[in-house]
Amino acid sequence: MTGVRLRLVRLGGVRAVTQFGRRRVLAGDLPGAAAAFGLAAGSGHARYRLRAALHLWVLHARQGDSFRSGTALREAVRLAAVAERCSIGDACVHIGSVLADKRPSLPGVGEAVMAFRETINSGDLDLAPKAALGLAVLRWRFGAAEDDVRAAFRLAVNSRHPDVAPTAERLLALFDR
Repeated sequence: MTGVRLRLVRLGGVRAVTQFGRRRVLAGDLPGAAAAFGLAAGSGHARYRLRAALHLWVLHARQGDSFRSGTALREAVRLAAVAERCSIGDACVHIGSVLADKRPSLPGVGEAVMAFRETINSGDLDLAPKAALGLAVLRWRFGAAEDDVRAAFRLAVNSRHPDVAPTAERLLALFDR
């Protein structure tokens, strides 16, 4: 970790650290990528902090590490809620929307869908509804099949999660108009 930190310090800036993490993923250095994303997620930079947390979530989900991916998703939701000054439900919507924008500095849509599914399948009573709502918004914004969008919204609504279900219900009504 010390060697990674020294290299990151030389790179300079949270954006560069996030990009370094993406390059480490491509090179197959997943521990190095996790260290870079973790360092960037822990920074004070509003924009890249959330992006790094999302990369960390996708990375851990890809590895099948539900504990670490859950921790990273919780942090991403918290960061989105603080940055957007919104509820937890709206933060999940924001994450789905951000991932649908397909920015080069974010995980790809396919990776995000995989991570959302992995989180939903974990059965975590707190995170699965948040992931279902994020997935519904991602699919809606990305133009997925209507049945897929509705199914994800219904999963979030049926969870009865106090922060997520009302937001999902409201958006499902908008979607069905």
